[in-house]
Amino acid sequence: MNGFRPRPSLPLATGDFKPLRALGQLYVDKTRRIAALLQPEYRYVFLARPRRFGKSLLVSTLEALFKGERALFAGTWIHDSGWSWEPHAVLRLDMTTKRIGALETSLRNRMTLLYQEQGMELPVGDWSASELLETLIRRLAQDCKVVVLIDEYDAPIHQNLERPDALPDIRDTLRQFYGALKACDADLHFAFLTGVTRFARTSIFSGLNNLIDV
Repeated sequence: MNGFRPRPSLPLATGDFKPLRALGQLYVDKTRRIAALLQPEYRYVFLARPRRFGKSLLVSTLEALFKGERALFAGTWIHDSGWSWEPHAVLRLDMTTKRIGALETSLRNRMTLLYQEQGMELPVGDWSASELLETLIRRLAQDCKVVVLIDEYDAPIHQNLERPDALPDIRDTLRQFYGALKACDADLHFAFLTGVTRFARTSIFSGLNNLIDV
């Protein structure tokens, strides 16, 4: 025995924190930097990075943190840092899609899945996606404040750049959908959005005037 320990495998096909840790794959500990971001003054945060720069891994790491899944962080800085590990209701939305079609319909389908994940029944009637999001947040907030994580907020725009006639409707739908977060300000503990870029002239962020761009 020479004491040699094999190196963890590289997570080449894994972009999600929980399976990465469960498989014992290599993870560069950035939890100290993440904790510095999760301060009271950072309630609405936006992060822009090119694709394949680890945005989805960061989002899934935040999801595990806010769900209080401490065991997944064994060996990292935050595990013994004094982090409260208080579990929150977490709504995680990945806005990427390979399907080109009506954005509002796609968002309503995603909201249906979120309701199912939270063990709640979808409201009866012709509700918009933004109304469904606002209602879900308010219901969950009756027990504890809610964390909302939105990955690739701008994907619907990027995926339709060759359809300029569709972009105004997409812009308006996204503005209304993300505006539901502002309506639920008192019910939110933290909101985090990622994207490739910030579309400053589309007014998507007009409803989130307290969004901090890091």
